Amino acid sequence: MGDRFIRICPEKEVTAPKEKAQKILKWLHSENLFSEDLSDCVYGGLGYRPKENLEHYIVEKGEALDVIDNQFGGLIIEYERMIYDGYQYSALLSATCPKCNKDYLEGIDYDKIVNGELEGKYKLDYEYVSGCVDSWMDNPEATILCKNCKTISRVVDFEFQENMCLTNLSFTFWHILSLNDQFLLKFEEILDEKVVKIFGKL
Repeated sequence: MGDRFIRICPEKEVTAPKEKAQKILKWLHSENLFSEDLSDCVYGGLGYRPKENLEHYIVEKGEALDVIDNQFGGLIIEYERMIYDGYQYSALLSATCPKCNKDYLEGIDYDKIVNGELEGKYKLDYEYVSGCVDSWMDNPEATILCKNCKTISRVVDFEFQENMCLTNLSFTFWHILSLNDQFLLKFEEILDEKVVKIFGKL
């Protein structure tokens, strides 16, 4: 299966992220979906092991057996302001201005980004926008000057591609790849935030 995961994040930064996370954990524990104790079940840190009732929320039953019976994978929660993405499955591909609704990175080629082959205006545009996005981690009010309408907007007000989220709370489900819509709806209800689902691979 490899080191694959689903990451669920609120669309924007939230106030009191640890309190929000505790509400989710209370639900996960009460339904016997994940263990209450942390263990070394996830890549790069401590996480919560999946338990048998999680099977009700996993679409692929073969996957449920692998994860639950073998105790392989689990949930890790992060609270830092970060650019949460899908690692290998991610690259900054679009940045749509909230004022003019035009994509600053229109025409950018994914393969050229990955291979470091961007040239000319595409390279300049990519370096400028990615630099602005990176600066958001230290400055939540960081901005981008749109090249199309010449207005300045906050980085977080731009719309980026689906597999990337700028926020301060992340729930990463390692080796759990097919959580169903019922799970996501319940997740949003308890978190009281609209969420983004990101697929990834290390």
